[in-house]
Amino acid sequence: MDLTTPIRGLVLSAGRSQRMGRPKGLLKLGSSSLIEKAVSDLDEICDIVLVAAGHHYHAIREATQAHIAMHPVVDWHHGMRSSLRSGLRALPDGHVLVRHVDQPGIKYETLRRLCAGRISRPRVLAYRGQAGHPVLIPNWLRPVITGQDQRSLRQIFNEVGIQKLHINDAAITRNLNRREDWERFLFEFR
Repeated sequence: MDLTTPIRGLVLSAGRSQRMGRPKGLLKLGSSSLIEKAVSDLDEICDIVLVAAGHHYHAIREATQAHIAMHPVVDWHHGMRSSLRSGLRALPDGHVLVRHVDQPGIKYETLRRLCAGRISRPRVLAYRGQAGHPVLIPNWLRPVITGQDQRSLRQIFNEVGIQKLHINDAAITRNLNRREDWERFLFEFR
């Protein structure tokens, strides 16, 4: 692990969850919500973990454990890039492991490998050639992403060059967007 620069964790949970019909972050997996699970997954790797919540901020804040650090994303309706920018600005300097709340099946070993070793370029995971999430953003790249640059994160990553890690974890390519996705995940999880 890069011992000179700390790794911060950012959980994105700012959208409306319209296709799911309820806040994805509050879906329960056992006794924990997806937000609590995402934070717990990152706690051993990251020294600070922040949840960026938007549309359902108050409901999520009310329903989650008090020790979970929350950041309100005011401009969440402008899309995921706005949530990412807002969350990155709220975190102190450091590399940032960015994960989506709707990917609860990701293995701990996947997260650990993503953060291992010297971090000089953005890291992207791939499963059978398909890129997925989470991603690791090096500290030096944060000002580019949080600035006024309108390019997508993918365009920025392609321009600066990425480090792609091929991993045997299909969960990095799966998002739980609809009720059917959630029900399928619960069936497979058991």
